[in-house]
Amino acid sequence: MEPSISLFNASLDNGGASLAFRRHFDSLIQHAPSKYAFKAFTDNPNKSDLPFINPQTSDRAIRFKSFVHALNRRLYRYLLNPDPDRDFYPADGFLTQPSFSALQSSLLHLFWTQSYISPKAISRLSLPVVITLHDMWHFTGGCAYSLDCEQFYRGCRNCKYARRLFRPAISRSALIKQQLLQKDNVYFVATSYWIHKHLRTLGVDPTRLSKINNYIPPIYQKFLPRSDAQQLLGWSESNLHQYTFYFVGDIRSKRKGFDMIIKAITSMSPDERALFKIQILGTSPYKRIKEFDQLAVTYTCLGSLKDQLSQSLAYNSADMLICPSIFDNSPNIVAEAAMCGLPTICFERTGAAEMVQQLITGIVIPKSPDLLAGVMLDCARKRHILNSETITAYASSRYSYSVTTAKYCSLYDRILMS
Repeated sequence: MEPSISLFNASLDNGGASLAFRRHFDSLIQHAPSKYAFKAFTDNPNKSDLPFINPQTSDRAIRFKSFVHALNRRLYRYLLNPDPDRDFYPADGFLTQPSFSALQSSLLHLFWTQSYISPKAISRLSLPVVITLHDMWHFTGGCAYSLDCEQFYRGCRNCKYARRLFRPAISRSALIKQQLLQKDNVYFVATSYWIHKHLRTLGVDPTRLSKINNYIPPIYQKFLPRSDAQQLLGWSESNLHQYTFYFVGDIRSKRKGFDMIIKAITSMSPDERALFKIQILGTSPYKRIKEFDQLAVTYTCLGSLKDQLSQSLAYNSADMLICPSIFDNSPNIVAEAAMCGLPTICFERTGAAEMVQQLITGIVIPKSPDLLAGVMLDCARKRHILNSETITAYASSRYSYSVTTAKYCSLYDRILMS
């Protein structure tokens, strides 16, 4: 009987971890050697075509579980740490414990488990476990992103960002997670050298630590002239001459850095602002951005493009992706854009900066709205476009099957044969 490998992701929304999970599973089914039986499960069955991890669970129990998850994310998360920019997820409280033993797998591969599975449940497993880290949650007291804080190196003791009553619970969570880092049957995959460095500093055995990029499917490619793609997205003829900057993400999140774009554009003159337009994915097409309206900026909000072909079309329609995140891991959007031949502007000392080759696949600058304004105007005036074929070739060498999913298969082989 062939060994089975079970992949698990708690949430199947459009977040980066969920996309990486689904793409990894699909690429395994399409391309991986047939010596393993691959299965994928979720613990949140809403709008999912994947099986629920506990198949015997009734529909009523599933609905109750979803309610508990929502309560855990909103109420308990707020009680512990009210700072939304740190993306805080508790490690205990109302968490459920999926029955992984029922899967009868040779190996379990976990992607995103925040607010669904307690690290204690993972530590009790005897089978080999691979955990792909898409943020910092697996080694902090609860923050997915600690921003400027490095207190997790000291076990998150007396967390200054948490309510005083819950500081011992946060420290306890950090201790449990960092004990999990030392377990011999648990292997970790970092998708950025930034996360990899943190894990090495925390003492993770290098034989249980790998650096593997997220897989980007070939549907992300350059396939249409820019003006044709813009017309398909609804831009009028009168705007096609303007240089197009593209932003993807939540415009309300300070961590995503949209306010840096607003500050950069505010410093420009009306004639300078007329050189370009802004295209935004992730915000309702009915949303008005007050600052842009006041500054007479040409912009459009595309809403949420659910299918990958539409997302690829949006990349084809732009001249430059702006990824002004002030703190991130390895944003899929930078890799997707590069596969489509689209360069990126990003800030240094971020996960995005790792993914950009300076002046070849994009432009990396210090975190400054004034510098961002200068680079935007330079691009819009000179219309210098970095070679899209070079960008795509570079992206293919980093995000295609042979350098992503195939590396996971080699990791599975090494673990199961040891």
